[in-house]
Amino acid sequence: MSLQDEFETFGVVETVELKPGGANLTVTEENKAEFIRLLCEHRLKGRVEHQLNAFKKGLYEIVPEESLRIFDERELEVSNVRLGGRATRFYSADSDLFSVSS
Repeated sequence: MSLQDEFETFGVVETVELKPGGANLTVTEENKAEFIRLLCEHRLKGRVEHQLNAFKKGLYEIVPEESLRIFDERELEVSNVRLGGRATRFYSADSDLFSVSS
């Protein structure tokens, strides 16, 4: 096993080096923790970074980024989001924060 991630996207198998030269590095007991960290980072961030950036851009067109910065990930839940001229509501864990109508 090498320091790479292999995954399927729309029926095509892709291989990505988790670090430069990763295809030529074997996973050993000494670098196992690094491999797991790099693999998790790639799967949870790297593979979806483009989609996440597109989502954030669209969200910030509806709700200014500055309005969301006061909350951390635990305080902000986005719920009941309906587009197409209907109201869009953003909720915290316990209260309605604000509502935007299109």
